[in-house]
Amino acid sequence: MNPGRMEVVARKPCILLDGAHNPAAMHKLVECLREDFEYDRLIVVLGILRYKDVQLIVEEIAPFSSVLIATKARSERACNPDVIVRYARESNPGCMIGVEENVDKAIVRAKEVASANDLICVTGSLYTVGEARDYLTKNLQKG
Repeated sequence: MNPGRMEVVARKPCILLDGAHNPAAMHKLVECLREDFEYDRLIVVLGILRYKDVQLIVEEIAPFSSVLIATKARSERACNPDVIVRYARESNPGCMIGVEENVDKAIVRAKEVASANDLICVTGSLYTVGEARDYLTKNLQKG
């Protein structure tokens, strides 16, 4: 298994890392989330690079999200989270949508709103997933 590709890093709540960074990969991720996982709510931490097809990527995942937290990886190529929010609101007006300035804060917020039976999925770019993996590896070991 490749780190950051359909990688479950925690349970209760389940935290899944997947570096889906284009519309086709995001479509496949959504299929897997719908078919292979059981959960009450899908909480998505989403950070995308700005030169990607941000609108189509968001349109793939937002309709299935109960909560979407837009964020930004530490890359000069990262998309402004406000752009992600705009597309998410258009795709799923009923979704609870938030913004966090960085991936670490987005994960903290996702964990705050998650219940044990929810699924937190961190996705949108390999940069976002890499930062999430670093943060979670350090902080899950602490307990």
